[in-house]
Amino acid sequence: MRIIKKLNAVFDRILNIMAFIAALLLVSIMLGVVTEVFLRFFFNKPIFWMIEVIECALLYITFLGGAWLLAKDKHVRMDFVINRVNPKTKAILNITTSFLCIIVFLILTWYTGKEAWSLFKSGAVTETRLAQPKITIFAIIPIGSFFLFLQFIRIQFGFLKTWEKQ
Repeated sequence: MRIIKKLNAVFDRILNIMAFIAALLLVSIMLGVVTEVFLRFFFNKPIFWMIEVIECALLYITFLGGAWLLAKDKHVRMDFVINRVNPKTKAILNITTSFLCIIVFLILTWYTGKEAWSLFKSGAVTETRLAQPKITIFAIIPIGSFFLFLQFIRIQFGFLKTWEKQ
């Protein structure tokens, strides 16, 4: 049991770091947009790479912060359905949806991981002005999906314990 607690603590620490990076990216996007608007409006000199970097940062924010939001139970949920059923049905619905999410994120991790490896091996670059390696954009998808997969497994154990008590 002690190993499980330590692994959970390490996992939570990783999620906190990922969420912190996502928050930094969000602040950077805000500052980047303000700078872009200012330079475009007053000097008619936009930063040519800003929009591309912001697009990439939005993808990173999604996959860096997703598992942390799930762990904190701050994600979108169908409350109007869940709150209208009895506790046993609620437990069954939670077990079913988290199981389906485990499957979805396992598949997403696998296939995007394969694609990321393919992009890494090929050295493909974007067809934009920055011409950055596609792997730098795409790599966050299997990483974030893997952490969502693990977080849904953790949640599933909690739902199973709740269901056993019903």
